Amino acid sequence: MPSRPGLKVLLLASAFALGCEARSQLGVDGGASAAAPAAPTGALSALPPAGPSVTPVPPDLLNAEIYAGNVYLAVDAGKWARATRELPDLEQAVREFRRETLGQSEDVQLLDETVERLRAAVAGQERIDALRAANEATLITTNLAEPYAPLVPPDVDRLGYYGRALQILAESNDRAKLTAEAAELARTWAGVKPFVVQHAGVALAERFEASVRALEKEQEPSRLEDLASAELDELRVVRHAITDTPRALR
Repeated sequence: MPSRPGLKVLLLASAFALGCEARSQLGVDGGASAAAPAAPTGALSALPPAGPSVTPVPPDLLNAEIYAGNVYLAVDAGKWARATRELPDLEQAVREFRRETLGQSEDVQLLDETVERLRAAVAGQERIDALRAANEATLITTNLAEPYAPLVPPDVDRLGYYGRALQILAESNDRAKLTAEAAELARTWAGVKPFVVQHAGVALAERFEASVRALEKEQEPSRLEDLASAELDELRVVRHAITDTPRALR
């Protein structure tokens, strides 16, 4: 049984922030606390406070998102041994979240199934399947966190999911799904844009919107992969402006 996450999670958090949102920064040995996020400070002071009935995102759910992201980064970098080492921590975080919340929802079951698929893909060194499963795990944890009190709207995290999904589809030359996924990215951005304008500023919102529009127009997979990386880079900058850290939940 792997040890409970501690300082290691602190380091991993930073890595996924700067790596998963920007492929050019692939280090995964960074650091962030496994504890629930601290009370908002700095740029977060402008965010609406959680109501008395809202509880913070469970730490084990945050950890599951961190570890899924770090598996993604390891696979993306071709570091299969590292991906294999990260998997037990992901599995433990999912188990603990399920135990502490008595989680029986469809999303919890889907997360279990996705982690199983991820383990099989890593064991077989199946790159696309492993990237897809790891990315899906980050989306499921985002969905599970939504009823709690995440520091930023979950759709901000979903922008990262869609950017990574576009990278995967472009790499696998799945033209049929590229257009649909780009449309989902644009739809998600339209919903969260007012929040980004308010908390990150008009200039950064316009820069991010330009990256989204470029993805919508492009049809060539090789070019789409580069544009998706640019979108993830812009998202990292937007997140930094909103939270005063590169990745609030990492």
